[in-house]
Amino acid sequence: MAFGNCVPRRLSCVVRYRRVVLFLLVLVVVICGFLGPSFLFVSLQSATQETRQNIQFEVIELKPAARSLEQEGVDMLQRRVMELERLRTSVRNELRSLERRRQEAQRRTQAQVSSLEHARSEHEKVAKEMVKSQRELRSVRMSLRQANAVNSKVVRDGGNVMSEEQAAVPPMLAEVLPPKRIFLPDSLGSVNPLPSKTSSQSCGMADCFDFSRCSLTAPFLFHVYPRSAFPASSQSSVYDVIYQHLTSLRDYTSTPQHACVFVLISTKGDKTGSEIEKLLHGLPSWQGDGRNHILLDVISTVEASNRVWNDVNIGRAILAQTSFPPPNPYRRGFDIVIPPMLSGSTTPVWTNLPNQLPAFRKHLLYFRGEFTPRTDNEQPRTTADDLTTLKNRGLEQLFISTTCGDVAHKNPSLPGEWAMCGSSSQRLASLSQSTYSLILSSTLVNPHSQGSQPSTTALIRLTESLRSGAVPVILADTLQLPFNDVINWHEAALILPEARVTELNFILHAVSEADVLKLRWQGRFLWETYLSTTSRIVDAMIANVRSHIGLPPPAIPDPKTLGVFDGGKTIPQEIHPFDNGVPIPLSNVEVMSPQFQHNFTTSSYQLWNRPPGALTGSSPVTPFAPPLPSGFQYIGAGRGQHLHPTVKEGGPMNGPEFEVVLAGNVPDEQFTIVLLTYDRNQVLIAAIQRLQHLQYLRSVLVVWNNPQKPPNTMQWPDIGVPVHVIKPGKNSLNNRFVPFKEIETEAVLSMDDDAHLRHDEILLAFRVWRENRDRIVGFPGRFHAWDARHPGSWNYNANYSCELSMVLTGAAFVHKVSSLMHRIVTL
Repeated sequence: MAFGNCVPRRLSCVVRYRRVVLFLLVLVVVICGFLGPSFLFVSLQSATQETRQNIQFEVIELKPAARSLEQEGVDMLQRRVMELERLRTSVRNELRSLERRRQEAQRRTQAQVSSLEHARSEHEKVAKEMVKSQRELRSVRMSLRQANAVNSKVVRDGGNVMSEEQAAVPPMLAEVLPPKRIFLPDSLGSVNPLPSKTSSQSCGMADCFDFSRCSLTAPFLFHVYPRSAFPASSQSSVYDVIYQHLTSLRDYTSTPQHACVFVLISTKGDKTGSEIEKLLHGLPSWQGDGRNHILLDVISTVEASNRVWNDVNIGRAILAQTSFPPPNPYRRGFDIVIPPMLSGSTTPVWTNLPNQLPAFRKHLLYFRGEFTPRTDNEQPRTTADDLTTLKNRGLEQLFISTTCGDVAHKNPSLPGEWAMCGSSSQRLASLSQSTYSLILSSTLVNPHSQGSQPSTTALIRLTESLRSGAVPVILADTLQLPFNDVINWHEAALILPEARVTELNFILHAVSEADVLKLRWQGRFLWETYLSTTSRIVDAMIANVRSHIGLPPPAIPDPKTLGVFDGGKTIPQEIHPFDNGVPIPLSNVEVMSPQFQHNFTTSSYQLWNRPPGALTGSSPVTPFAPPLPSGFQYIGAGRGQHLHPTVKEGGPMNGPEFEVVLAGNVPDEQFTIVLLTYDRNQVLIAAIQRLQHLQYLRSVLVVWNNPQKPPNTMQWPDIGVPVHVIKPGKNSLNNRFVPFKEIETEAVLSMDDDAHLRHDEILLAFRVWRENRDRIVGFPGRFHAWDARHPGSWNYNANYSCELSMVLTGAAFVHKVSSLMHRIVTL
């Protein structure tokens, strides 16, 4: 019915119908939203309960089986734990047993090490005592043989002739007691008669010197008279310099009774000859004839002459002066020629010295002077015409002038001499550009002397030439040069007869470049050592007298050093905690190189004309010892008994014999290592440790340049030889060259603390050094050469190259005498 009413209004009915349908749909959705989850929850709950029931049922079924398996696992674990407990107990017992045995072995090892150290110490003591006993035995046998020789009896042993082994004992020098020294009495008088002037002109060391006052076993002492003892001398600054220097030397004594010689310094005063003679003969130690006295006459000007003693009877005294005018002759081997001491300088002039290279300089020959005649018609032996002819014939530029002219003023000089021109600086500048320097003698001749009067001007020219590097060319037949009886002037100058002046140009061109450099080097050495200052001249005078009487120079004093271990230098044994576990073998007996074996066999020429000279003292060792012939097996083997096997038996050597000969003439020689360090403790310890078991090693010296002492916790290795730690006075790389008294061997291996050398490398270098003892044998090499592109400079190359010219001392063997020479230069 209701639909019938909708027919007329179809559109509104349709709308109303759709709303009803939409409402029903929404209602259905709402109902499903509420009823669906509840139904799903009920379904899931039911399924869950069912599943839980199933699981509980299965667990109930598996529980008996799980209990059975768990019980079996627990039993197994218990059994394993018990087994491990048993093993732990067994291992613990075993470890305890091993620890007891280890401790017992350690105690036995320590006891054996102590016993070994004691045995080594006793072995060294016994070895030293054996050597000493053998020396004493040889001395006793020598004395016995000498006694039997005196009695003209044959030495026999139980009626039989001595065996070959007994006869092969090398003879030794007999022990001779030194002579007793003779001291002068407190009150001295005229002990010896004064000889006449004629007798004193022929004095020599044999008849005018008292050798009993200068014993070989006593120090060579001299006494210097003060000015108050001889007031005839005038005031002079040179006098004061000489007196102060002589009284400061270690050989000076203020007690005349202990002196070997007596020095009197004199200068020209206003006293007459008779007054001077009275003062001279009244000296406290004159003893009547003036024996063992040195009269040192000092001139203060170039034109002065040594005429203090002209009218004085000097008795048996020695004259030391520049010139010897009549009537006092120069007595060769007794009197001493000294160069003039005009300035009184005591400090060497090291500045403005020209280089010794190149060999040939701008001028081939230099001479400038003007002759001062004694009379109007006097001509010198070498005339000005001779010099002019020489200049005209020269191929190179010759700087020759026979007049001073207006450029250079003429210096005063004695009549009969060639006066010098210009100032000293002007002459030195010209000489430094000349290869040779011409020196002419004077015309003053002493008819009583063994040669002409030494010219003051000529000696000044000589010293200036040596200082400038101009080789002196001396045209003189009888010129006496300074210290000519001990200095070989032919090694530093060309000494020619005056008649060769016309051929001088040819002679100079015939001298090779090497000979020019050798002459120039020797001249520089002589000037620096004996002629450069007043103090050097005076020292040379004293040394000349010592050479006349055959006394060797005193030993070079040891440098003063400090220790770093409570005043000591050797590392105490109790601060050696470091040990690398390597057993130290028994060391060889410590061998010290023999010292002072050539005191009386070294000639005066060799001592005076080779560095370091005769003023420094005696070196205990020398690299220039004469080698033994090949027939001797080794040094000290005897006097002809122990010959080389090939000489003795006439056949080749076997293996052991050849191995012994490989050690050279000194099979027991050892060396000392000098390690330079500053503040690298670990590097130093490692360097010392590497020296363990090194053959032929005598000792190790650590030069501690660090101002701070080593820490107490520093672990020093024990390498089986003494290790000395020395602290020098200052930090310097040159401390490696200091001749420490702890160096008791001739061979010294100078090393830096970071130098890594194998033992075989060190032993090879040591063997090569023993065959070249006067050279540096080492490893780091460098190259240097004169740089021609830059005048006055050298080229130095530190890179590796095929050409080497020097060996650095960071790892090199040197002779100890090199350290002594370095100390002499730096004193």
